Amino acid sequence: MKDTTTETFKHGIAKPVLPAVLKLTIKKEWFDLIKSGEKTEEYREVKSYWESRLQLYRGEKISASEWGRFYEEWYSLELVNRISFQNYEYIEFKNGYSKDVPTIITECKGISVGKPTQNGKHLFDNDVFIISIGDIVWSNCG
Repeated sequence: MKDTTTETFKHGIAKPVLPAVLKLTIKKEWFDLIKSGEKTEEYREVKSYWESRLQLYRGEKISASEWGRFYEEWYSLELVNRISFQNYEYIEFKNGYSKDVPTIITECKGISVGKPTQNGKHLFDNDVFIISIGDIVWSNCG
């Protein structure tokens, strides 16, 4: 996005219509850390629901029920070589579920699997999806 467009959106005039947006609802604690720039990674458990939203199998989307049958094979080399990640360009973080909740849209710097390295790492015992957060491109927060 051009800087002038980004600045207009940051001031809440209009919410952009963007391609490839990953939509996540998060708690206020994490929302505020992302807003301040302190949190640069978001984590999700490796489960069939998130696999279906974040990964591709042989370049195609697969439903959560279909991912269930792959779940046991997650660490097998054969399956890992067929898995890639969705190419989200942006992440929309909402703090709540109603229409007018605080919302931030950031760049998405990529998705990987591994151990959490930032805030919240004490919440997970196993590998997680690591969603790398880029710059804020739009916000309705003051």
